Amino acid sequence: IGDTGASSDTTYSKLGFRNVREANNGNSIIDASGNSVKGSIVGDIRGTVCSKDGQEVTDVVMKDVVHMPGSGYNLFSLTKRLDEGWKLGGNANAIWLSKGDRLVKFDIKIKTPKGAIFAIYIQRKLEEQGEVAAVMPDKVKPISVAVAHSILGHTNEADSRKSAKYHGFEKIGRAHV
Repeated sequence: IGDTGASSDTTYSKLGFRNVREANNGNSIIDASGNSVKGSIVGDIRGTVCSKDGQEVTDVVMKDVVHMPGSGYNLFSLTKRLDEGWKLGGNANAIWLSKGDRLVKFDIKIKTPKGAIFAIYIQRKLEEQGEVAAVMPDKVKPISVAVAHSILGHTNEADSRKSAKYHGFEKIGRAHV
């Protein structure tokens, strides 16, 4: 999710982390309730930016991503990029960052009760195939639609529910926006 309030990129999953180091007090965030939450580790994530339809666009390396296991969301710091010289643009259907000839488009529009948020699909690059299995939740425990969405292909809610059931998840929770 593209976020102007995030001071750093954060993720709830350790999938694909490289150059891992212990988080320090500088790797804390202030959550929506005003509480300071310290990350567990910090690392780099290699990935491929994909269009909302899954077409690969370009390879990226996100540096200094903070692991926040309790968050449930991946936040991409737009302000961090603005500080690095990127320009922010947008319209009713997407927002984007540009720098020189590079363009990063947040083309997944997620409607909320009072507007919308914009997300990007970045497919993580893995060193080992076994890494995927390590982050798959227990299939008999509840899985939220948001988690199903993120690990089963970034589809709409109905398709995320169907995919989760197809993959054997017995309990699928409500969507959280």
